[in-house]
Amino acid sequence: MNTKLFIDSYLEKINSRFGFNPANGFAFEIFAMAAILDQPFDEVYSDISTLIKSTNGEHSGNHDGGIDGVFFDELTATLAIFQTKNTEYLRDNEIAKFINDYQNLFERMNSAQLPLNPKISAKLENILAITRAGTVYTPKLFFVFNGHKQAQNKDIADRYCQQYPILEILGAGDLFAKIEHLQASQRKRKTVKFTFNAEKSNIASSHDPQALMTYAKGNVRSVGFRLKAKELCRLIEEEVKVNGDDDHLYSQNVRGFLGAVRTNKQIEKTLLGQDAAYFPFMNNGITMIAETLKLPNAMQALIYPIEVTNPVIVNGLQSTQVIYKVYKSQPDKLEDVDIMVRLYDTQDEELAEKITTATNTQTSINTSDKISNRNFNHYLKILFENKGIGYIVKRGDSFENKLSKALKDTVTSETLLKFWYATYLERPEIAKASKATVFQQLYDASSEPSDPLHTYFGGDPQSPLYTQMLNVYQLHHFVVTQRNDSNESTPDLIQHADEILCYGIYKNLVASTRITTDIDASILNEAYTTVFTQLESICANQKSELTRHGRTYSHNNYFKSAQSRIDLNREAGWIECGLLDFDLLSTGMN
Repeated sequence: MNTKLFIDSYLEKINSRFGFNPANGFAFEIFAMAAILDQPFDEVYSDISTLIKSTNGEHSGNHDGGIDGVFFDELTATLAIFQTKNTEYLRDNEIAKFINDYQNLFERMNSAQLPLNPKISAKLENILAITRAGTVYTPKLFFVFNGHKQAQNKDIADRYCQQYPILEILGAGDLFAKIEHLQASQRKRKTVKFTFNAEKSNIASSHDPQALMTYAKGNVRSVGFRLKAKELCRLIEEEVKVNGDDDHLYSQNVRGFLGAVRTNKQIEKTLLGQDAAYFPFMNNGITMIAETLKLPNAMQALIYPIEVTNPVIVNGLQSTQVIYKVYKSQPDKLEDVDIMVRLYDTQDEELAEKITTATNTQTSINTSDKISNRNFNHYLKILFENKGIGYIVKRGDSFENKLSKALKDTVTSETLLKFWYATYLERPEIAKASKATVFQQLYDASSEPSDPLHTYFGGDPQSPLYTQMLNVYQLHHFVVTQRNDSNESTPDLIQHADEILCYGIYKNLVASTRITTDIDASILNEAYTTVFTQLESICANQKSELTRHGRTYSHNNYFKSAQSRIDLNREAGWIECGLLDFDLLSTGMN
């Protein structure tokens, strides 16, 4: 497809959706970030972009510190920073300025004292709080332009990317390829058959070469063996040959490839260094699950062939991707490199999930990915789409979901579940501070029948969760719309208060028995105005108290503490609801 025609068709819809002036290039900003991050356009606009509205209602990129978007991934501790240009050609000075702007804001905390709009100020405050909490994040800079990396553009891009390893420069063709990849991840996998050639032991007796360690438990068979790294790369190439890309090879993995994070850099350093032959002693190897597994009874033509159908890597994705990267650039470096493999055959999805979870203990597990296939999410997707709202659950949905592609109202399951936790579970501070905590608790609730919240997340079609989530959507949509429509004259707490605002409105409506699945806009506005005023009051009191003790006040820190919820409840005269007081969830809150 003509990439310009493809991108322009999106830009027209984005301009119309958000009321952008086409001459300003703002639509390209939203499009580029959505494609790179695999996020819905609505959430890129409201939560990632640094665009603001001026007092006349026009969108503006003024005082953004030279940054078009900021996205922090809590799971991987990766900070993505964006600058986009809706132009065909790269310019040296623009890339240099972007790097300098990043360093000024995120390394030197705006030592240049640039004037900053409320959105970028809030994002900067959040990153500062994350750093002070002891988190070491990996920055990733994206400079995106609406041209192609050819001729002079390629020379400029290569020079800067070589000089700054954290920088990635993407053109229109790269965005198109990313979207194609996301869409491919939604397609059904074509059958992949592959034969591994296990390496024999080089120290065992020639009569017993010990190539395989095999055993079975119940209906699961397992084999462990040593494999040439190049054999693993052949598997990747076979997957690409059959399915167009390698996405399905990792479809059950609980975390994505983390790019140039420290672990991956160390893996690459080992593979390219003098210790490459010792790689299997320094690496935990990879774990795979296959639908079928055929083992040889004995050695065949001096090798041990292992036939598999539809193998999936469930642990060791980082090692696999780094090995393949080296294979593509310097294949000779893998000549003497082996990797240890554990391979299971099972079609039991529940058991496969347990193996996946158990073998991924070194890195935080993305429980939000793991609950994407739960029945309650399936029912929610149907419910929201019947209401004309795109409900994004899985990777690639943003560019495959018909409502999302049409730029209708769209929300991710991650967002709504987080705000359910802030409202119905009445813990806005946890929802704001730790998405990982939220999804671990909800995952446990969906998995364990004894969990107090299993009634809600166990997949029962009669669960009160579905009505509650429609209510949460109304509250969240209203609060985000108010923030999107705010300008620089609006109190700055609005940039930090989504979770506690939704919580406060929810409590206000419950107290007055006005919460329904179709709340009148005037009622929402009345509750919002009341709660916002109450928040201004408690923020002023907290700031005064901290100042009196010589401490600095921060909206971000305050709203991440339970004190903000306690203070709001006291200000409004609401009753506290204990975290484990789940009985309240079924009384008057449906």
